[in-house]
Amino acid sequence: MTTKTLVIKYGLPAGVSVVAYFLLFYAIGREIMLNYGVWWSSVLINLMAIGLAVKNTPGFEFKDKLRSAFAVFAVSNALFYVFYYVLFGVIDPGLVELQYKTLVNNPLFGEQLDLKELSITPGRTFFFYCRSLIGGFILSAAVAGVINR
Repeated sequence: MTTKTLVIKYGLPAGVSVVAYFLLFYAIGREIMLNYGVWWSSVLINLMAIGLAVKNTPGFEFKDKLRSAFAVFAVSNALFYVFYYVLFGVIDPGLVELQYKTLVNNPLFGEQLDLKELSITPGRTFFFYCRSLIGGFILSAAVAGVINR
């Protein structure tokens, strides 16, 4: 399969699944949706999609497997960040303050965090997306390396 086909087959459904996952927790409770466990466990959806893309990439070249895996991650995460901007920036801006209260209680951030740093703008959301691609590339490389063995 081509990378484009793999993105359509795995990237788009993964992105929609991540959005649905967060909407489920949002419907249960806003505070629950902001839980670290919910955010980090959503990576499992992308991990499955990346793994399927790597397995279905023809050939044995690591670079081809990595390209497919990363493209799937990038598309899936793009859908998530559009959702993130719409939910936090348009539909429920109060989530930003709730997120701030959650993060201030975390010893990793504590007093260092300013509410302005969490404001949701298109530019800031795009920056968050770009920053997430670094981790996505590392995850894609790891999955491609393990599955390609």
